Amino acid sequence: MEMLIAWVTQNIALSIGGSIVVIVLTWILKKIPTEKIRKAVYNVCFTIGKSISAAANKWKYTKAVWESTLEPWLIGFLDMVFVAIPAGLFDGLRSDNED
Repeated sequence: MEMLIAWVTQNIALSIGGSIVVIVLTWILKKIPTEKIRKAVYNVCFTIGKSISAAANKWKYTKAVWESTLEPWLIGFLDMVFVAIPAGLFDGLRSDNED
């Protein structure tokens, strides 16, 4: 009987402790300014892309074919890789959710 009481007490304590941790973690995550972070990441990536494009337009080896051939290929490749990764990941995460 004592073992049963100890097991029940331990499980109740773990459930209450876990619930408190989830509530605190959710509260902390809601405080993160996601829109500001997204805008900052966008601005950094925009600046990098602008710099790459400007450099490729000026470099003598890529100047003639950058905008007509290389840039569309690079954009397509990066879109294929970096859009497919989160799309597949997010669809996989949502796959067991009930509609």
